[in-house]
Amino acid sequence: MDIVQQKKALRQLIRDRKKEYSAAYLANLSIPIQGVIETMEVFHTSEIILAYWAMPDEVQTKLLINKWNGCKKFYLPVVVGDDLEFRLYEGAESLQARGAFNILEPTGPLLPNDARVDMILVPGVAFTEKGARLGRGKGYYDRILSRFPEAYKLGMAFGFQVVDEIPMEPHDCLMSGVVSGQ
Repeated sequence: MDIVQQKKALRQLIRDRKKEYSAAYLANLSIPIQGVIETMEVFHTSEIILAYWAMPDEVQTKLLINKWNGCKKFYLPVVVGDDLEFRLYEGAESLQARGAFNILEPTGPLLPNDARVDMILVPGVAFTEKGARLGRGKGYYDRILSRFPEAYKLGMAFGFQVVDEIPMEPHDCLMSGVVSGQ
């Protein structure tokens, strides 16, 4: 089986695992993950954080973002064609559903080209403990992660999304760390 087929099979395995849990259960699993992030020194020293407004099957970020918004600048993704642009989160009222995935996206100012991003909270389908990541297959985050090599890249996962091995291709970016919860 080639790498593309291996990734496809792993995506299906994780999709099947996610079906075993309700959105409410996954939201509850997200709370201790937020707690771990809040204890991290890199989080406390970060001023600009690229984050994401989670879909129901992803580690939820809403509580973390809303709690720390104002103390930190959170920029959330907006899908523009085959790329992501990041816009400042200015509160839940500034979000609107749009785009191909009907995800809530911010309407705030664009991330300045010269911004020094300190931390990136990264969603994914699967991760390894060593920082390998499997995304949804569009390459959005690999392109963003390579743009900010100095940023601390934190993979966000539920325990069942952490696997022993993920086939890697040259464009795949490693995480600086992975936080997961059971």
